[in-house]
Amino acid sequence: MTDTDNAQTRFLRDSPGSPRGLKRGCTCFPAENRFGSGRLQPGSDYPVFVVDTECPLHGINAMLDLLGIN
Repeated sequence: MTDTDNAQTRFLRDSPGSPRGLKRGCTCFPAENRFGSGRLQPGSDYPVFVVDTECPLHGINAMLDLLGIN
C-alpha cells in the first residue's frame, strides 16, 4: 500500500462528523454533517459535508496528502 493509498483510506473511511471519525480525531462539525451522513442538496445524488479546514482526517493537509502534494 502506498502513502497515497493510506491517505485515501484515512480520508474516505470515516465521514466528516461521524462518531467513528470523531473517535479518530476528526474535528469536523457533527450536527452540520448529520453525524456522518452529510446533507443532500437539491438536484444532487451525493451528500455534501461541512469540513473543518484544520481537521487531521478531512482538512486541507489531509486533502493534500490524498493528492500526493503534501
